[in-house]
Amino acid sequence: MSDGGLRVTLSVGQPGDCPVAAVADGPADGVTWTDGDPTVEEFRADPADVDAQDDPGVESVFSYDDETVYQFERDPEATCVCERITALDCPVADVAVVDGRLDLTLHVADSETFRAVLDDLRAAYDDVAVESILRTPLEGGDADPVVVDRGRLTTRQAEVLATAHEMGYFEYPRESNATQVADSLGIGPSTLAEHLAAAESKLVGQTLD
Repeated sequence: MSDGGLRVTLSVGQPGDCPVAAVADGPADGVTWTDGDPTVEEFRADPADVDAQDDPGVESVFSYDDETVYQFERDPEATCVCERITALDCPVADVAVVDGRLDLTLHVADSETFRAVLDDLRAAYDDVAVESILRTPLEGGDADPVVVDRGRLTTRQAEVLATAHEMGYFEYPRESNATQVADSLGIGPSTLAEHLAAAESKLVGQTLD
């Protein structure tokens, strides 16, 4: 079955040596980079959301009315989150930084592309969460309903997922972070990430199949 296209929001915690995540705390638009050594990367953001003191290599190069263009140099061998995604022929539509996490919005043509992106990111980063999936309505219809069997979740996975939802972990911006949710459940952040990833894998699989 054709998906009709998907709009996906992913969240990546501990995104490595990402200067955008290090200095921004809000939307970062127009993230792009050059080929070469060093690689020059650029993004646009509201100056109120950027603290360049966190990374002195990030410099402002141009200012609009309500946002500034920032550039920095990085090692071309150090593949960043966005570059990993675009290497799979998937553009990154939007990037935001919330509590040190990268929230990325992607538009993908089919579920296979999304699975490839998700698998690649989870192979590279320990904490990758699926925040939302929106499917394009099928031709001739206003909606594409999907039945999700919550019974496929273990009791613990369902508890963790429900607690994270109740605490606003999936809201934008987040109402609680991973440490707070983990503390409320009496587990560590890494265990929380494992439970969420397992639950999301089951639910996403049903959504896209």
